[in-house]
Amino acid sequence: MYVLDAKQALLHAVCYIGGAWRTVTLFIECHMASIRKILNS
Repeated sequence: MYVLDAKQALLHAVCYIGGAWRTVTLFIECHMASIRKILNS
């Protein structure tokens, strides 16, 4: 039972980190697009 709980907790942690990483990546991509527009104008 304890091993199952540990695996579930690890899975939740991986999902949370993955979601946070995706958000950060999207944020950086949006910022890079804005920076390129400013540099090109």
